[in-house]
Amino acid sequence: MRADFWLSLLSICISLGVPVAIFLGRNWFVAWISNSVQHRFNVKIEELRAELRRSEERFKSDLRDKEDEISALRNSLLGGSASRRALLDKRRFEAVERVWTAANDVGAQLKGLSGWMSVLNYKVLAKEVSNPKVQKFLSDIGTTAPELEQIKDVARDERPYLPELAWAYFSAYSMILKTVHARYMVLRTGVPELAEKFLSADALKKI
Repeated sequence: MRADFWLSLLSICISLGVPVAIFLGRNWFVAWISNSVQHRFNVKIEELRAELRRSEERFKSDLRDKEDEISALRNSLLGGSASRRALLDKRRFEAVERVWTAANDVGAQLKGLSGWMSVLNYKVLAKEVSNPKVQKFLSDIGTTAPELEQIKDVARDERPYLPELAWAYFSAYSMILKTVHARYMVLRTGVPELAEKFLSADALKKI
């Protein structure tokens, strides 16, 4: 009776113990594998970090060397660069002064005539331009108007030293006054056919 009891107990222990042992063994094996992989991973990470630190130090050293070279090169060129910049700034100031003077000169020569021409009916004048009275009137309003060859473009060489917009304003201003002057000079020829060719003011409006 006792033998049967112990055999039953042993059988139960074995039936319970084997799955428990398998479960514990599997968990231990998984844990061992995980720890082994984690250890190798940690070793590789540390090796990579060390290599990155060495690379960073080499990079910083190379960067310092390059900065020293650039600084030396900059110092050697700075004197010449500053001198060239000073000369360029001086030339720009001169260009501004010359263009301003040119604008005032053109205005002084042609603004009065431009004012007259702006209120006159060019189309009517062109038809009656051969009339002596018209010519006398034109002569009177153009007493201060210069001849075409007397209008000098003294600012022609200043364009590279001015901002694009500033040069555009000056060019438009001088071109408008010169175009008005040209239309006046055509009227002074006294030839109706020639004057009528300049009736259109489209180009002047575009400017």
